[in-house]
Amino acid sequence: MIEVPTRGLIAATFTPMNDSGTITLDPIESYAEHLSATGIEAVMVGGTTGEFPSLSTEERIATTRRWRQVVGSEFALIAHASHTCLEKAVEMAKAYSQMQVDAVAVAAPYFFTPASASQFIAFLKPIVEALGEVPLYYYYIPSMIQSPMTLVQFLDEACDALPELKGVKYTHYDAEELGRLIRRYDGRYDFAFGRDENFLDGLKAGANIAIGSTYNFFTSEFGAVREAYEAGNIALASTLQAGLTESIDAIIEMSPNPMSGLKYMMKTVGIDCGPVRLPLAAITPKAGDALVEKIAEILARSKKCVVGADVVA
Repeated sequence: MIEVPTRGLIAATFTPMNDSGTITLDPIESYAEHLSATGIEAVMVGGTTGEFPSLSTEERIATTRRWRQVVGSEFALIAHASHTCLEKAVEMAKAYSQMQVDAVAVAAPYFFTPASASQFIAFLKPIVEALGEVPLYYYYIPSMIQSPMTLVQFLDEACDALPELKGVKYTHYDAEELGRLIRRYDGRYDFAFGRDENFLDGLKAGANIAIGSTYNFFTSEFGAVREAYEAGNIALASTLQAGLTESIDAIIEMSPNPMSGLKYMMKTVGIDCGPVRLPLAAITPKAGDALVEKIAEILARSKKCVVGADVVA
């Protein structure tokens, strides 16, 4: 296994589909080549970006298997085994272990949600057993999955009860909470920030790794934000982040749903991942082209502002 990086960008991958909504694995090889060329060191396959709630267990396993075959040992692969049915989650965990993925993320069940940390840990135990030596990450996304169990309650109890838990994909806007968590657990867990539009806030909170969908096509732009921040040029980092946040806002506003616009943006890097699957509505080609044009305008304006103002710390 490859160690999941603790610094940099991890691309949450889209699931390629044809016009009828059937998954197609053919684009994955060129998709992986594109990511490798941009410097991405890891991928998370079959998460929210990959439309996992709309895929069958067999489709999720097949898609992950193809990514495993394509990337080999080139970069780390995080698979995703969240499911409302424990039996299906265990089935995926076994398959991913056999594929020798590098980590697996699991969210709390999103219909009958666990009422306590101990209940969720009991749910995770058979999954962990099926994973064998594969590390586990908790996929925390409260905008989609709400539970009476707090994140601190879970992580506190998991320190002893779930030693296989390596980290958290923190997909939430509360960067102050993220910073407190990083300080509280002091290296016990890795924290990967999952809100691209607030990437800079995650860096300020101390999250050195980020997982997101826009890192598929905005890799160099987010790399520039990090470079400016680490050089101490907060003003420049903020200006660059503002342009990216405005671009993400445009995707949300100009698409029937964020996923359809995000997936369409892959065409700008030469990878056609097709439409989203129902119940999500696909963006029309006309609307998609207008979106691409709008984002090009936003990023050009952002770059002009940086150059024109000679932004410094």
